[in-house]
Amino acid sequence: MSRRFFYPAIFDPEDIGFSVYIPDIPGCMTQGDTMEEAMHMAQDAIELMLEDKSPDQYPKPSASENIEITGKQFIKIIGFNM
Repeated sequence: MSRRFFYPAIFDPEDIGFSVYIPDIPGCMTQGDTMEEAMHMAQDAIELMLEDKSPDQYPKPSASENIEITGKQFIKIIGFNM
């Protein structure tokens, strides 16, 4: 049975597409040429970073309002199944 988990992600608009950072998972970053692709890539990146851990070992997600962003950055919540 899969469970659904959620993490906030920082989206940083680029000339083409978006860079994406998951601040609660060190080293978890990706990019996509469109918003849809960036969202999908963020889900994949989270799943890959956490695949060898059990859910009780997952980092606790931060509250979106506690994450600092600058310039044109914005936050989206990424849901994924494990």
